[in-house]
Amino acid sequence: MEPAPQSPGAPFARAALLLLGFVLLQWLTPMARVPVAWLPLLNVFSTLLFLGIPLAFVYQAARVRLSGKETVLLLLCFFVVFVGAGLLFRQVKGPIAGVLHGVGQGALLATAGSAGMLVARAVKEPNMLVPIAPVLAMVDIATVLSPVGIAKQVIEKAPEVFEKVAVKVPSVGSAMPLAFMGPADVLFLAMFFAVLHRAGFHAKTTLLWLIPTLVGYMLFVLLLGGVSVGGFRLNGLPALVPIAAVILIVNRGCFTLSPSEKRMTWALIGITALVTAALLILPGRSAQ
Repeated sequence: MEPAPQSPGAPFARAALLLLGFVLLQWLTPMARVPVAWLPLLNVFSTLLFLGIPLAFVYQAARVRLSGKETVLLLLCFFVVFVGAGLLFRQVKGPIAGVLHGVGQGALLATAGSAGMLVARAVKEPNMLVPIAPVLAMVDIATVLSPVGIAKQVIEKAPEVFEKVAVKVPSVGSAMPLAFMGPADVLFLAMFFAVLHRAGFHAKTTLLWLIPTLVGYMLFVLLLGGVSVGGFRLNGLPALVPIAAVILIVNRGCFTLSPSEKRMTWALIGITALVTAALLILPGRSAQ
């Protein structure tokens, strides 16, 4: 296990620096001019960078000890900046638009992270992560892959709405992003890290495993996005699946469930799995 931090100063400063770096890179990366031959390698690096920095940010931010009121205040402040940057972005062009884009992306990341820290306050016992992680993963599967899933509906019918509220992985030298990370993924990452830090579990090891796992997952989506398997396109995959798997595997020795808690956990997972399977299979059959 890892000891929980006692002073919020260092994690707060690191989180602030990571957020500032994220804003600057969101602004500058699309404007970079590089040889065309370098673009494939640089875009792989961009994927690593723009997944690694948000993960490191929520990891550090989740270490900061704030009261519920302070967390709500931060959330509201970042949300106002996000909305304000979005409104101003529509009115300007040129370099200022790039700056506003970066600020908006940073504010979105911080808003989702603050929301996750707030949700983490409702998770009173770290053992609750054992049922929460797989249940959230299956809910994510249903919302992203099911024909009636909310995320799938939004992405297909109103992609511009999803793009406005998603954390972007920018393409080097292009305004067209490489990929997107939903705000819910950031929210739940912050929630998981806040609980892991509070319990003194293996938060740092979890971070070190999550970064390559999610980068590989994202590269898989980028390379095979046009492929369909069993009627499901691989251009959008549920990120909470690898997130939940890494959290449970890395911290498996830290959880202590009683026999009755294990039975209830398996029952909840089983019910959620059945509902998820129904949402994936039945709408497709009814459409035939």
